[in-house]
Amino acid sequence: MLWQRLLTILVLLPPVIAAILYLPTAWLGYIVAAVWALGAWEWTAFMQKESSRAKTAYVVLILLACVAVAHLGEQLRIPVLVATALWWLLAVRWVLRYPEGFEPITPGWRGRTPWVGVFVLVPSALVLVDIHGTANGPERILFLFLLVWGSDVGGYVGGRLFGKTKLAPKVSPGKTWEGVAGGVLFSGIVAAAGAYWFELGAQWPIFVGLAMAVVGMSIVGDLTQSMFKRAVAIKDSGQIFPGHGGILDRLDSTMAAAPLWWLGMLLLNLA
Repeated sequence: MLWQRLLTILVLLPPVIAAILYLPTAWLGYIVAAVWALGAWEWTAFMQKESSRAKTAYVVLILLACVAVAHLGEQLRIPVLVATALWWLLAVRWVLRYPEGFEPITPGWRGRTPWVGVFVLVPSALVLVDIHGTANGPERILFLFLLVWGSDVGGYVGGRLFGKTKLAPKVSPGKTWEGVAGGVLFSGIVAAAGAYWFELGAQWPIFVGLAMAVVGMSIVGDLTQSMFKRAVAIKDSGQIFPGHGGILDRLDSTMAAAPLWWLGMLLLNLA
């Protein structure tokens, strides 16, 4: 219900913003690890795992992968981000071809979901901590969240008011191209405000262009999770947030957007 969604936002938004802006990077890392562990637990529904032992084992796998990659630090930063970006391009292909190859009973389905979870969960968690530890890191993370939220809000408004042309009817019948246009409009305003806030000067067109690419990737992240949920016939990844579903339902767009955002910032010398 709408009132549940609004109440959840009002309750969660202040502590999330406070944690980003005021917590030391190490403490934020612990929070990210806890939240992403819950996301890994939810991901096991896509793997069709029912036992607590199997779910716990997958959570441990994701956390160990995070520790291993984080331990290697800068040596793996760019390669991991590039590999993640390439994987999300593959996800675009899956979304466009769905439901081909996504029958839950097939060996291909069972074999791909654990590795997909690694690409979705591990890089996004590490990127948020990595960004937070840089100069203006908290502001950069907050901007990223505002960018994704702007896309979500604009998409909802545009879709509700003008939505007619289906975006990906086999994956998410409720999403429309008009909603995409609304999301681009809202997030474009956020991107322009961000360019002014970070005082980018002549680099502002590059910054805004990157932000729009990130918005596109956030939409892919949303559609990808919708595709996985549809493949196993579940409505929400969890019920932890009243009216909003689970961790993955709230963070799917950010998990796709964050790695591309940081990769672009590094390669374009905007970091």
